[in-house]
Amino acid sequence: MSYANLPVLDLSSIPNAVVEYAYHMVGATMGDLTVEVSGDNMNWTTLSTISGQQQSAQSDPYNITIVDLTCYTSGQTYIRFGGARGSSFTGDMRLMIFM
Repeated sequence: MSYANLPVLDLSSIPNAVVEYAYHMVGATMGDLTVEVSGDNMNWTTLSTISGQQQSAQSDPYNITIVDLTCYTSGQTYIRFGGARGSSFTGDMRLMIFM
């Protein structure tokens, strides 16, 4: 699994905290995309997992997803996106994070 880490966030002043992202996952052997959160950068909780091919062609539009973070608004919040490849090279994953 490879990770893209967001900067450390203080969500204490955001009552309806969410992370919004767009993803594109195409290919016969697509792996997994995860969204994980931590309060200490050591113990991670998986909030979302998307597995396998989600689009059927490279030209298909991105899917947009929102993950609720309201349970993680005390102190520092660490968020990371994980990407795991599938069983072969025939998978392509792209990610855009909106902050």
